[in-house]
Parts: sequence; structure tokens; C-alpha cells
Amino acid sequence: MENRRILNSTPIYMLSVQEARERMDQYLMKHQAVEKVKETLNIVIPCIWGKMDARVYIPVCGDGRKALIFFHGGGWTLNGIDTYEELCTALANRTGRVVVSPEFRLAPEHKFPAAVEDAASTVQWVFDHAESLGIMGDKIAVGGDSSGGALATAAAMYFRDRGGVPVEKQVLLYPVTDYYIPGTQSYETYGTGYMIDRNFLIWGWNHYIRSTDDLSNPYLCPLRAEDLSHMPETLIIIAERDVVRDEGEMYGEKMKKCGCKVVVHRYDGAMHGFLMNTRLKISRKALDEVGVFLK
Repeated sequence: MENRRILNSTPIYMLSVQEARERMDQYLMKHQAVEKVKETLNIVIPCIWGKMDARVYIPVCGDGRKALIFFHGGGWTLNGIDTYEELCTALANRTGRVVVSPEFRLAPEHKFPAAVEDAASTVQWVFDHAESLGIMGDKIAVGGDSSGGALATAAAMYFRDRGGVPVEKQVLLYPVTDYYIPGTQSYETYGTGYMIDRNFLIWGWNHYIRSTDDLSNPYLCPLRAEDLSHMPETLIIIAERDVVRDEGEMYGEKMKKCGCKVVVHRYDGAMHGFLMNTRLKISRKALDEVGVFLK
């Protein structure tokens, strides 16, 4: 997917949240190439604020005894389970895992830590209902792209800190791991001219955080965590031409220094969001890598 194609008029960050959601939903729904899976289930997950919708994808192949909980990206403000069907069906079939995609709360209506709370609630629910889902409770991985990658690793960190769920692995696709200040070299190099650029991230951050006091919280900015030891085995997919490239790679290096088992793979020429178009050769290659990692 060429990110610039969405920018044929007013940039996303200059729209109202509702206008941005409508434009992104319209574009992504129109261009999706959803793979066939064995079965798709719409479920409801109880959480601290009520009930959260979620979608479950049963893969065509594989025994379906393992799970991947996938959190969608969108700067904490955009997208949902409908717009992520293409990627989630592809992940189910490549990994042979049951994929659970939750409709977590979005900003600015629900600021931090609402999305993290929903991510943790989803992981806990899948673990508690492993038997009815036909999966093994000790074979639950978390994953996400962009801001969803931040939620995935926050959920893994949450259960590392508190126990309760033995998160097996995590897959982070070009994750957002830090606030936009002070920024990195990739913030300068790829800060303008792309759909996911510096201005979009600032727009999303400003909708999501309550105040800068939140920035010291590792569940918000994982790169600022003092201790990343005992985190699950991790695969981090990086896009070369991406404003958050450097912070994703820095997160992987920090995890390694803390003794974690981590693979960081930069895909040259790729842009942020490239896995949203699973027809691209480079996207299929990355999906195959995720498949091997999670099988």
C-alpha cells in the first residue's frame, strides 16, 4: 500500500477525529483482500467498563491449538476490527493460530490507560477461556502494528509484572514505543510526506495522553521502561522508510541488553503500514517470517 494514496486531499491530522475515522475506514474497507479462513466468530469480552466486541479467526490449516491476540494500529484513535480483517485473516492462515482481534476503546473519547486496560482484559479473557476456544493456555502470543504494537508489548509487560497469564511470544510490527519528543533520526528523515508521519503521530499522541506526566509510564512508552527483562520471546518487524523506525529498533536492542530473546528485522524500502496490503511481495515475505516465528 502506498501511504501517499490516502493523502489525496486534506492530511489526516488536519481533520476532525470523526472525519479521519470515516476516511480511513472507507479507504481500508474498499481495498481489503480478505483471505478465507475456516471460521470467523464475533464474540463479546467482559471488561472493567462493560463489554468489548472482538472477532476470532480460525485458520484453514494448523491444529488451532495456539492463539495470537492482535491489536490494530491507528494512532490510538482510528481503525477497528472491520478494517483489519485482511491482516488478521492472513496472520491466522500463516501462523496456524487462532487470531483474536479486540475492539478496544479509542481516544480521544477514552484516553490512556483505557486501551491498555482493554488489551490486558482481552489477554486475561482468552487465557481464562482457553478450553472453550480450543487453545492451550500457555501458547498465547500477543501482537500488533504501530500503536497496536505498543499495546501488545504493554500487555506482555503487564502480565510479566503481575503474573496470571504466561504470554508466550510477542510480534511487534513497526511499533510505536516512545513519545515524539525528543525524537530520532527517522523522525527527521521520514517526518513529512507520508500518511504516517510526524504530524500524524503528534495528532494521535495529543488525543491519547492525559498529560505529559503519563510519559514516565512504561505501559505508555515501553522504550522508557527501566527494566525489560523477562519479557516474552519477540519478533520486531521494522519498515525502513518509517518515522518510528529508530524507536522500534532501539526497543529491540534494549530488550536484548536486558537478556531477552529478540529478533529485529528491518525491511528495506518498506513504509509504515506495509503489512496492511498483504498482496505486496514484501508483505508476504514478512508474513511468512511471522508465520515461522509463531509456529
